[in-house]
Amino acid sequence: MFPFGDPTGVENPIRSRNLRPENGLPAGLTLNQFMNVMRNGTDYDHPGRLLPVMQWPIFQNMTDPDLLAIYEYLSTLPP
Repeated sequence: MFPFGDPTGVENPIRSRNLRPENGLPAGLTLNQFMNVMRNGTDYDHPGRLLPVMQWPIFQNMTDPDLLAIYEYLSTLPP
């Protein structure tokens, strides 16, 4: 955060999610959940909502091997 307030004047800016591993899983998601997020924008923290800054329309056509590669890479990052 900005120490003296947000210079854009936005009170509650939208922030992207942290994809670093939680409990050994990227963003704390199983592979199936991760693929669902990437393809559909599902927000598991707020059921029934889509992730506001998720570019899932771009990612929805990625192949399973491509999404698996991203998931496996994210799994290697430190928490």
